[in-house]
Amino acid sequence: MKRAVGILIGTLGAFCGSTASARCSLPVGWDGVVGKQAHYIVFGELHGSAETPAAIGEIACALAERNTPLLVAVELEDNAGLQRAWSEPQSGFAAAALQAMPEWKTRNDGVTSQAMLDLLVALHTLKDAGRKIHVVAFNDTALAASTRFKDLPGQGPHEAGQAENIRAADAVQAYERVLVLVGNYHARKRPIAPGGVSYEPMAMRLADPSRIVSINVLNSGGQVWNCQIKGNVRAPGPITAAILDCGPHSAGVPEDWVAPPRIVATNGAAGPNSPAGAYDATLLIGTVTASPPAKAPQ
Repeated sequence: MKRAVGILIGTLGAFCGSTASARCSLPVGWDGVVGKQAHYIVFGELHGSAETPAAIGEIACALAERNTPLLVAVELEDNAGLQRAWSEPQSGFAAAALQAMPEWKTRNDGVTSQAMLDLLVALHTLKDAGRKIHVVAFNDTALAASTRFKDLPGQGPHEAGQAENIRAADAVQAYERVLVLVGNYHARKRPIAPGGVSYEPMAMRLADPSRIVSINVLNSGGQVWNCQIKGNVRAPGPITAAILDCGPHSAGVPEDWVAPPRIVATNGAAGPNSPAGAYDATLLIGTVTASPPAKAPQ
């Protein structure tokens, strides 16, 4: 899979310097699973891999080459900063995004990875070449969570705020498709109950289920960059930087297959990483590698 990702990044890089065909392709199984009806395609990832943002970039590139009006929604917080950076020329976009969005300076997990920044740069390149593509950072949910969604249980206000931000961005113009890259819990189409408190994930609040295809991104082993509580910390209490180990960690129990990246319909079936009915499909991406944070200059 490392070779496949290298080819993908090379393909997007070649397109960055040219308005010629990017020769991007949709993954095997796309047409059969996603079809024509779904408006929102939600990818639930394990944050911190190089491969998942690259795969979403490849999909966005392929759709853009079909002249599809496209919105890509990413799980970042400062949408105002992202939009300021988005208006910059290609040569200055990456630096502008790092400077305009404070989370690049403060987070040390896979949400603000180098791979995520590379994805945004690739999308901006498509926009700069005249493709019908835009982005939104949808994770700024504080206002919504503290007002009209405050009575929802558990993490429900945050999930509802995420969904509202995506819908608001989608309503700005007539997009044919909306690609959403988010942590896999938010992408579920079934309630989740950590600590015994059940709430509806973002994908359940986004739109009618018939308009959403929720895809769980699975791997065949490797590492992701994330933050975990250090093994010798037992007592409950506030989670602080001092008790976190941020770096490359195991990507968990791998799926057992050998094949090119592909989308497979689950049709509500259960699996080791896909509870019954939680996702419509899986995107199998192969072995993953950890992508460290892309830090802004201090």
